[in-house]
Amino acid sequence: MKSVQDRVIDFLLRHKEFAKIAISKSYPFRREELIRYTDRLAWNWVGFNNNILWTEKLFYEFEKKMDVGSFSFNTNFPWTEQFIDKYLYELFYDLESEEVVKSGFAYNLTLPWSMEFIEKYVEHWDWMWLSINEAIPFTTELLDKYMDRWDCGGLESNQRIIKDQSLRAYLNISYDLDVRERIHSCEFCFKGEEIYEEYKGKMCSAGFCFCPNFNWTDGFAEQLRRRIISHKGAEFLCQRITWEGFNHWSIDILEGFEEFLDFDALRCFNSVPDYLAKHLKDSGKLDEVLKQS
Repeated sequence: MKSVQDRVIDFLLRHKEFAKIAISKSYPFRREELIRYTDRLAWNWVGFNNNILWTEKLFYEFEKKMDVGSFSFNTNFPWTEQFIDKYLYELFYDLESEEVVKSGFAYNLTLPWSMEFIEKYVEHWDWMWLSINEAIPFTTELLDKYMDRWDCGGLESNQRIIKDQSLRAYLNISYDLDVRERIHSCEFCFKGEEIYEEYKGKMCSAGFCFCPNFNWTDGFAEQLRRRIISHKGAEFLCQRITWEGFNHWSIDILEGFEEFLDFDALRCFNSVPDYLAKHLKDSGKLDEVLKQS
């Protein structure tokens, strides 16, 4: 029987274009490896890589190869206002689009968030992204100051606000949720497959894929896979799983759903690239895979 690492290698080699992007985005490269594999990486994805120990010095060394705007999503970079000021438009706006539109920089959880920081760049934020950012130090004063800018739907779905009774009351947010909404909002901390058996008749099976607190096992994953694929619309359900943040990937699930996977979607999230990169590193076969990707 093949090991998990060998199965991951085989999966990557079956999807070479995706493999190149996933490795560039998630492999924990050292500086020497970035130099060694410089001609084999998808450099427009390297800026998203949160598993590299970034420093400003390392950034400047490879700056001309990368898409600086991709760094707007990086949560493992030592952000300073001086750096942000220098690359303001690259970080705040998508300059590659036909029209200059806001980027997701406002959703970055590791910026030095404060009321003063938000005020400094007030005209540049995408307020929809800012409204759902759970790292924002929300207070009634902050909410009131920018009440005409916040996205109401974003605030109502922000877990930091939902968990703060005083902020919910200030915004008049109701938290009387039915079973389906409570499952999707992760209010429940699921303890096992018995919860699935209790609620499976009240919601789509794929809905359980979106709860990070669910206690997943390979056996249950296979049971759910068979249940979803036995229904019409399996491809649609798998796309939902991919796009809506399923975080329980394993090689069993990747192989089981392989024919339905949306690889364009998978590369946009960290969970699958991170999973694959971890096992690739453990296998010691980075050179072999990059040579064939």
